Amino acid sequence: MPYTGSCHCGAVTFTVADAPTEAMSCNCNVCGTQSFAEGDSPDGPVLAFNLRCVPEIDIDALKINKVDGASF
Repeated sequence: MPYTGSCHCGAVTFTVADAPTEAMSCNCNVCGTQSFAEGDSPDGPVLAFNLRCVPEIDIDALKINKVDGASF
């Protein structure tokens, strides 16, 4: 089942083919709760998207890998 999301204003939209089973949660002021997926992008084969922009995904049901990005 594909999931769709967008930025807050709706100018950028995306579709995720499959629901993620785990995600990354970073404590910096940029990342938020993200997931990474294989795909095409101008900069390479990995795309990151903020799961809080995909209302159908239950973040609490995912395995969350915590990252201390504030210390980098």
